[in-house]
Amino acid sequence: MKPLALFTLLAISAQAQTRIHLVLVTNRPVETVEAYDGDQTEHLEARYQDSVLFSFHTKEPTFYRIGYREADKNRNDVLWLDPGDDTVMAHLQGDELVIDTVMGSPLYYAAKHFEKDLTRTDSAGRNAFLLQAFEDNIDNLYSSIIGRVYIQRNHNDRAALVRLKALVDRQGQRLQWSLWYRMMTDQLNADLTISRIRVADFSVLDRHGREAGIQLAGADTYVLDFWFLACPPCVQDHHRIKAMEEQLREHRVSLIGVSIDQRDQCKTWNAYLTENGYGWPNYMDARRNLSGFLALHEYPTYVVLDGQGNVKGTYNDFGDVLKGIGLPQ
Repeated sequence: MKPLALFTLLAISAQAQTRIHLVLVTNRPVETVEAYDGDQTEHLEARYQDSVLFSFHTKEPTFYRIGYREADKNRNDVLWLDPGDDTVMAHLQGDELVIDTVMGSPLYYAAKHFEKDLTRTDSAGRNAFLLQAFEDNIDNLYSSIIGRVYIQRNHNDRAALVRLKALVDRQGQRLQWSLWYRMMTDQLNADLTISRIRVADFSVLDRHGREAGIQLAGADTYVLDFWFLACPPCVQDHHRIKAMEEQLREHRVSLIGVSIDQRDQCKTWNAYLTENGYGWPNYMDARRNLSGFLALHEYPTYVVLDGQGNVKGTYNDFGDVLKGIGLPQ
């Protein structure tokens, strides 16, 4: 029996709830095909064939990452799929995996339409659009994606966040099985409840790898920059921050970097800061003490505090920080 046939037989025998039939015909030297669910509870892999069947235990609508591995390259895409029998037809175009057709899953196209409609909605009507889309998906996990977009847009608008909270409360506990849903609700609750942060109470690592607490002293406004090394927008914003250092000091604004990288990356983290001349205070929140308290999952995130640690604003772009504290970009 071929390995693929054995793999498929074993997967089906495990009472699968979602079966994804992948069809990709190519002359490229693809080696393996893989698929895993959004919460990464099941990661399935098989040798490449024109047609591969993956069977998951998942019985809820959720997203899957589908990938084809060719030598040292891995082309993949994320698909939102309904449970049951789904067929995905795709092709390789350059370094991209292109999805041509998905059959058996209306959710895939609903998600695509949402993304297009969101870009077409003007800024004034975007909150209403997002709340209606959340309500339309209130019984499935895709609501968590809509919720995260809404929260990112409304970090500093309590009234808007309360409107989303009312819809989340209607959902009860039925989607708590998903990490992605819990991340969304944790962020929402943090934005609604945390108004002051005693940053010195949270243990972080200083540039020498020693346990430390962040001290607020000598400035009127503090900007906590939560970031990590492999985050392209974080790194891009650091260039902008360096160019603004003098102006920030003139306005008594102190920037404090808080990396969420792992402790074993201390040497790389230090080298990055030194080589780029980023001399503002930087700490490593390796155990996610502070970032976990704030339920942060989007990076970069900037939390603006006054001298007493009161939260004055939360942003995901440094340009928005400057607007929020009244400085020209």
